[in-house]
Amino acid sequence: MIPDKIKDFLSILKAGLEGIDPSKIYTITVPLKSEDSELVFWDVMYTIYKDFLYRDNRWHLFFEGKYNELRVSGRYLHRALEILNSEFTEVTHKVWIDGHPIVEEHKEFFAYIFHYYSIINITNLLRDSDDKEIDDDFIMSFGDRVLHCFMNMISPGARNSTNLSRYNPIGFEAILTSQIAVGRSYYNGYLTGAESAKRLEVKEDDSC
Repeated sequence: MIPDKIKDFLSILKAGLEGIDPSKIYTITVPLKSEDSELVFWDVMYTIYKDFLYRDNRWHLFFEGKYNELRVSGRYLHRALEILNSEFTEVTHKVWIDGHPIVEEHKEFFAYIFHYYSIINITNLLRDSDDKEIDDDFIMSFGDRVLHCFMNMISPGARNSTNLSRYNPIGFEAILTSQIAVGRSYYNGYLTGAESAKRLEVKEDDSC
């Protein structure tokens, strides 16, 4: 059996020969073309995670409906692609350049934040239990702690440099979280409406 350190060294060597930068993070896009694709994807993620991904402290995963995005460090890219390409077609990859300016500017911070969110999810789904659902209480409680702790930690500097400086720490958190909630609700509503409009257009075209 080849030791993990040797496997990692060989992966880095192969990545270099193929022009892959081991120090960068790459986005792997996996199209989901059927209802079964999501289940297959999780089976593949189980294999990838147990085999080597657990050693990558920057990997993370996003779910976009018709496709999933797995981001991995360059040293693990080739091994991840080998496994994903064996189960899915039209898998693509590129250096991670985020579409959100704040994420792109602070990419290294967000990589670790996204990583630990993904760890919470995958360790729950891969645990040895028949009950693998994350219930509402867990989501609400965990989300509340994440948001509250961020607001609490950032509040001293933020209160001195924003138009929220007139509020005390509790008021600062309340106002800002409300603004985020309203903005996210508006954006999600826009996306839902746009998706409904597309489905309606397709339905009307089919009826012609």
